[in-house]
Amino acid sequence: MRSKKILFLFLLLGFIIKSQTFLNGDFENNSASICRWNLSNTSFNGYMNDCYGFGTASELDIYKKCGFGSAQNGSWFIALHSIVSSSDRFSMKMNNNLIIGNKYSIRYYERSDTTFCSTRDSLIIGVSNDSLTFGTQIYSSLPITDTNWTQKTFTFTASINCHFVTVGNKGVAQGYNYVDNFQFIPYNGILEIDPENRDLIVYPNPTNGFLSIKGKAIKEIKVYDLQGREIVVSTNKEEDKLILNFAELEQGIYFIKINSERSIKFRKVEKVIP
Repeated sequence: MRSKKILFLFLLLGFIIKSQTFLNGDFENNSASICRWNLSNTSFNGYMNDCYGFGTASELDIYKKCGFGSAQNGSWFIALHSIVSSSDRFSMKMNNNLIIGNKYSIRYYERSDTTFCSTRDSLIIGVSNDSLTFGTQIYSSLPITDTNWTQKTFTFTASINCHFVTVGNKGVAQGYNYVDNFQFIPYNGILEIDPENRDLIVYPNPTNGFLSIKGKAIKEIKVYDLQGREIVVSTNKEEDKLILNFAELEQGIYFIKINSERSIKFRKVEKVIP
């Protein structure tokens, strides 16, 4: 029994190692201790780990609860300022290089603040080989003015092998944008299809409630947390699929072990808060 658990933990470890992640995508790893306003790039880089300011505005803010709302996740979030032709920008380091030609999906949260000006500026996201240059743009958005965070998800094909994702205001208008909780998610964030057995489908992933599993000759399904502990969830069968109830589980990463007549498969699933 012990040897089986050790093997299972090794499988989980292999799954985690292969995952694409930001080293500090939620900005919790910093030494700011209090809110820091109007930081030069050098000062920002001194407080924030694995994130690097390089914009021309040099007014980056590291915020927690100090009059500008709360973080979407944890305690900290980043504010970017801009005026015409000058904007704050920073890069985020990843655990592994993006591979040219591969598709990736990123989810993050944004909002805009018009307290100090009535205009808004677009937010742009890029990929770069250099922590201090913006690189190639892969996405843009115009955050809405709201005290609540807006979730954004997009998919892109890596045009270069690179180690940094960059974020910044576009610099076409004066504006204040807030960002938090950047994460890589399974490509498309909807279906995760086994490349060796396309009959096995797990969706939606991430999920905030019910998880559906479609596959041939499934005999048993078990759910585990990151510590390898089995988690009991209710399961119902509907026609050609099994439905697992994740609604009561805490937010986080779980692993699904799927036993069929032909094989044993593992799938990583993320539970999010609706």
